[in-house]
Amino acid sequence: MLIALHGNPQILKLNKHELDLLESQFSIGGTECAEYIIKNLQISQSNNLVGSTSYYVDFDIDIRSLEQVFKLRRSEISMEYSTSLLGENVVSSNNITATLGGDFENYSLSLSDSAPNKVTVNIQKILGQIANDVNNFQSKIYHASIYIQNFDLSAILNLTVDENFDLKTFKEDGINEIEIECNQYNADINITIDQLLTINITDYNQSVYGGTKTLLTIEGDNLLPLGNESVEVWFTNAENADNFEWIKPYAGDYIFPQSSTKIEVYVPSYGLELDGTSNNQQYAGTGMFKLIHKDFNGAIVKESEPEDITVIYSVVNKYYQQGTGGGQTQPIMLTTGVTNNEYVIAYTPAFSDKKDQNNNYFKDAFQNALDEWCLSTNLNYIVDENAFQTGNYDLLVDYNIPQSADAIAFTILTNYIDENCSIEIDNNSPNHPETHEVDFIDNITITFNSSLDQLVWDAGSLIPTSGIYSVEQVSLHELGHAHGLRHTNNQGELMYYAANSSYSITNESVDASNYLQDHSSSQNCLNTTYAKRTSCTTGILEVEENLKISSRYSNNEIVISSNNLNLIDEIYIYSIDGKLLKVVSNNQYIEKRIPFDAEIGIYIITYSAKSKSIDSDKLLIMK
Repeated sequence: MLIALHGNPQILKLNKHELDLLESQFSIGGTECAEYIIKNLQISQSNNLVGSTSYYVDFDIDIRSLEQVFKLRRSEISMEYSTSLLGENVVSSNNITATLGGDFENYSLSLSDSAPNKVTVNIQKILGQIANDVNNFQSKIYHASIYIQNFDLSAILNLTVDENFDLKTFKEDGINEIEIECNQYNADINITIDQLLTINITDYNQSVYGGTKTLLTIEGDNLLPLGNESVEVWFTNAENADNFEWIKPYAGDYIFPQSSTKIEVYVPSYGLELDGTSNNQQYAGTGMFKLIHKDFNGAIVKESEPEDITVIYSVVNKYYQQGTGGGQTQPIMLTTGVTNNEYVIAYTPAFSDKKDQNNNYFKDAFQNALDEWCLSTNLNYIVDENAFQTGNYDLLVDYNIPQSADAIAFTILTNYIDENCSIEIDNNSPNHPETHEVDFIDNITITFNSSLDQLVWDAGSLIPTSGIYSVEQVSLHELGHAHGLRHTNNQGELMYYAANSSYSITNESVDASNYLQDHSSSQNCLNTTYAKRTSCTTGILEVEENLKISSRYSNNEIVISSNNLNLIDEIYIYSIDGKLLKVVSNNQYIEKRIPFDAEIGIYIITYSAKSKSIDSDKLLIMK
């Protein structure tokens, strides 16, 4: 393996001095000299069988010139090895494989047993192909993998290197080849076996939730480093998904003790950037995670291969200090609000009076969104248009410059109730339900960005034309934030971080909202307990003066009712994404029943009254 093994098995890996040399360009004399370097050496198990003692030793061999650039015609590299470890004649026994590096596709590679304890690798330019330049930068010339049986990994190995290798390098000179006199091997290493073992993740829960104190349980081999090294779990950041980033949990969100075969961490919805800072915009999203081993100086020693993971939804957590040794996060729940009944919403005069270019009020679109949340999850928020003057409100809706000035709208949880109280949380962790301390959302502000041109807003339609923002759709999204839902990087969801991704309250958002409301209803921390609403606004639409139409769904039929239904000519049924599903002519005076076998969701019903198109009604089908 480009090392001679004497007595106990010995393993080679680059030391810090050699790593520094990788980027350097230096000369050792006035002649050409080829240097060979071993890199990326690691040991991995050959299978996942319990108690297996079979392994692969993998490594790369790089080449570079220490002086002048030359064209490589041929290399012969002979390596001694311990027959007590690898057996004799590893080539003929099929215990070694080798492949050319990506820079040497114009070459052929062959292996031979030059002695019972020595293997020779011959790399030669293919006839008629162009020779590679060997310069001062390292190029991988080949990768090798050697099979080992009955290997005791518990031993700490004393690593020595015999530099008397048989190295021959030939440069190309026209049609001839000339042997380069100077060849050297770069090696001076002391290392223990654990530093070479790869992190091997064999099992983990592939679907998790953020902020619910759900444990990601990672199982495998060599998960925990030894000595002064530490382990971190890195997640794909859900907030800034346009630019791929890694984030990590707070130290207090790991479960101890950890072991080399099991690591547990609560999936963060309030995390850290990799440099240890946080602006509360870092949390785990669907994508990947990986394990990182660091030394006591914080430098990365090794890392696992990234693994796929799905974060189904994420809800708000709050950071709090844990003594002097770091911090951790805790869940956030809902209260009964200032009225001890529900969360009261107030409008600032700027929002209450705001209209779009067609004189549609923003507040009417916001009320539609609030009704949809109530219909979907019984969210207990109500509007009191007098509350702004009294100051007796929980959520303030404003039309102004938001805290994030480039946002279309921005929601901020401005105050919490800290009760130092624990509740039982059903979080799908291995030992759920678990008991955790929680805080409660007290005050919220939603701000629609007043710096945007009025022409970009549509307060009269749920699905606007291209380049326009629906006030109702934006309100649906921001109301999700207002009661604790975080962004998701699952496309097509209401809480997707980009605007206009969904025009309905999607199943992911319904599940997240119900999680928060159900757990808030079961807490016993406060004198009174949050309760869902028992009645919500149904689909009521004023078509014209003295005419009201209601819609409901029953027994696979849409039922349209009105005292003057005969004024309606036709009824159009659309999916939430605007696709026309059905057109029905009307000849009824009081009630029209339309057979409609549909999936759970929100549908748009549009009425034509005596050839006059009427704004759409929304119907939630729950089944």
